[in-house]
Amino acid sequence: MPEQSLPTGAVFLSYASQDAEAAARICEALQAAGIEVWFDRSELRGGDAWDSQIKKQIHDCALFLPIISAQTNARTEGYFRREWKLATRRLLDIADDAAFLVPVVVDETREADARVPEEFFRAQWSLLPGGETPPAFPQRVRELLGLDPAPISTAKAAATGAIKPSARKPALVQPSGTSLARRFVLPLIALLLVLGGGAVWYIEGTSDAPAAKPAATTAAPNEKSIAVLPFADMSAGKDQEYFADGLSEELLNLLAKLPELRVIGRTSSFQFKGRNEDLRAIGEKLNVAHILEGSVRKSGEKVRITAQLIRAADGSHLWSETYDRTLNDIFVVQDDIAGEVVQALKLTLLGTALTTRSKPQDLEAYNLALQGRFFLDRRGKVDFERAVAYFRRSRERDPGYAPAWAGLSRAYAQQADNGFVPAADGYGRAREAAEKALALDPQLADAHLAMGWVQLLYDWDWAAADASFRKALELEPGSALALRRAGDLAATLGRSGESIDLINKAIERDPLQPNHYNSLGQTLLAVNRDTEAEAAFRKALELDPDGPIRHLFLGLALLLQGKTDAALREMQQETDKGWRLSGLPLVFHALGRRSESDAALAALKDKYAEDSAYQVAEMHAFRGEADLAFEWLERAYAQRDGGVTGIKYDRLMRGLVGDPRYKAFLKKLKLPE
Repeated sequence: MPEQSLPTGAVFLSYASQDAEAAARICEALQAAGIEVWFDRSELRGGDAWDSQIKKQIHDCALFLPIISAQTNARTEGYFRREWKLATRRLLDIADDAAFLVPVVVDETREADARVPEEFFRAQWSLLPGGETPPAFPQRVRELLGLDPAPISTAKAAATGAIKPSARKPALVQPSGTSLARRFVLPLIALLLVLGGGAVWYIEGTSDAPAAKPAATTAAPNEKSIAVLPFADMSAGKDQEYFADGLSEELLNLLAKLPELRVIGRTSSFQFKGRNEDLRAIGEKLNVAHILEGSVRKSGEKVRITAQLIRAADGSHLWSETYDRTLNDIFVVQDDIAGEVVQALKLTLLGTALTTRSKPQDLEAYNLALQGRFFLDRRGKVDFERAVAYFRRSRERDPGYAPAWAGLSRAYAQQADNGFVPAADGYGRAREAAEKALALDPQLADAHLAMGWVQLLYDWDWAAADASFRKALELEPGSALALRRAGDLAATLGRSGESIDLINKAIERDPLQPNHYNSLGQTLLAVNRDTEAEAAFRKALELDPDGPIRHLFLGLALLLQGKTDAALREMQQETDKGWRLSGLPLVFHALGRRSESDAALAALKDKYAEDSAYQVAEMHAFRGEADLAFEWLERAYAQRDGGVTGIKYDRLMRGLVGDPRYKAFLKKLKLPE
């Protein structure tokens, strides 16, 4: 069929009769924006005259807007299906079908479950709940029609229900055919000029020991802020979750390289995975101005990726696109998405350079590494084992792929951190993998982070760990994990003010990561900000109520304030048995219940002597048993127990500070007195 241009005309609105009210709202919003709409309000459809008119309108319309809902899903017949069939036939006359179809969902129907012609899936979809239409929708329709923008007044927008933001669904279609020549580096550099944000946790107080408290309200987010939500897996088998997650994380990590851009960390962004939460609410919780989201539909070597950039304040779509590619193009697609975001925001470029990414020679190595990262983030013993297995397979497929080695280092270290493997074995393997990653790609921030963690927790090489974390932050200034780990090192060295500042910056980047609040709370305890530490620990518990160590830390903050009964309740609720046994001897001692304190401490020694020597030392120090405390500190040193890195800021150890053996132990650790 010869290529024909779209006629200059109206939008045809197709709907099931049960959706007439929603259709009317959409029609009114479009008409208020000066758009001609062909919208049949007749309840009595049918007849030759009607058929002739409908055929002519679908043939002549510029855009076809099918309304999709549970009502259309439930019906296999109806006039709307006849209209849909006519519209798909019309596509034969159109070169760019993506500029003709504008599917709209008016309820919770998911794209993957919708019973629509296959041609509809080539376009991106919009969600207009109940037909309530944000101003960006008619404005975008005007763009698709080739009309000049026509601002909608606030009053008119309110009258048409246009001020409610859309929820997380695929956005308004935009013409496809994006050039592969659009590269990532320069456009993404420009992105930092427009996006950004503010903190949800802030500091005040003395210069060396600032206080921290959760902000009840936050200022409007700065324009230089973005959250990358996890892309939805729309694959038929629903078995590509790891791939969709990996794509989202790749985009997030690329953006985090930019020093002026506040990119929300993975933990916080992924809190909203599968929740279909209103975008305005997500924007408020993360305090960001923009949201990037999308979906992945993968089948064999073919992949369809949709992406949309959304203004969080009102749910309006700044840009959207669909990419039909092969897996070999996955890095090009990531570059294209970033380039389109920059173009949509009309940014000015600056002469700044970004480091290049490590790319595998074997695509399957990339796929296996994504699966390794997927299980690494689940954090259970079996998950860590599966992560190790996937990273090893990735390494075997492509020995030169640095991210696989860095991921393997993290997995080994996590096994050692959690006592799932002996420390010497786990950290030793982690170091070897990190060294290999650094040799392959010295510009890989994850590799420096992995090495820094081994240097901090096992080697106790403070200068080397400091250099590693600084390099990671130089390469990826927006990394919340790098900021927190640098903060943990500062606390180890007794630099409490610096530690609090760094950890608060991590919280700004990743406000829903509970471990940030635990780190903050520990440092606040070190400088006697006990009530603020309590608030931080409560936030961690709120974010992760079933996670290990949450109740223990909260109980400790209460104990140090003299709230022993409340502390006991928290310690008894601790979900991890080992940590529970680490807390109960403290509280029972404070309550004067000596025999119960002895019994809990004996149980800790009996079950966890090889993993918790430092915690045993803490118990004895708090109970005033200095000789036993130093005996167990020496055992912790011999076991390379990572707990000793906290000795300088550990309130439970304060009873030992005046003892000459304390200074000797610090010297042994090469820590400043």
